[in-house]
Amino acid sequence: MTIPWDIHKLMSFVSGSEYFDAAEISGTNRTQNIPLIQLEAELQTNDYYNNSIYPLVYADYPIDGNIKIIWRDVNTFGLPPAKAMYFTQEPSNSILNSGDISIGTALVNASRAAYTFDLPYYMEKDFKDVQAQVVNRYIQQSTVSDRVQKIMFSSFPVVRPGQFKYKLKYVLPGLNKATSETEIIAKF
Repeated sequence: MTIPWDIHKLMSFVSGSEYFDAAEISGTNRTQNIPLIQLEAELQTNDYYNNSIYPLVYADYPIDGNIKIIWRDVNTFGLPPAKAMYFTQEPSNSILNSGDISIGTALVNASRAAYTFDLPYYMEKDFKDVQAQVVNRYIQQSTVSDRVQKIMFSSFPVVRPGQFKYKLKYVLPGLNKATSETEIIAKF
């Protein structure tokens, strides 16, 4: 099976008897609008990233010492964008109330929930950003390095099926420290 190049969101659907609170998945004023649940891809063991994406986009970064990703703030999702993941559910704005807390469970069940692995979208945009800068700088030159040639004449690699590991972290507001975490392996 080949995943078409234009699919940029890989989703892993989950089910359970309870929903997550809005503070956990999107953040609220009480959490400084930072979600308590944070997701981050584990790229060290990902064959697609290590064999196709890293050598093309992120090896020897910045390219030629000063070609950098300019289309986005790399501090937001990282470089590479390992934090370009999020959790969605329906209903999305549920908030635990005192009754839910007193009985120890939420009375509303989530009808649909998913982890979204959005890295391919950001990685492709990173590649196209770097590629455009490289082409603009070197298009008039007759001799360029192998690295520059690879960037200039390559297409973004098709997302291949495989295992994608990520960590789900529960982070308390203000501390910005994970109080618990678990590793999840999704097969796409």
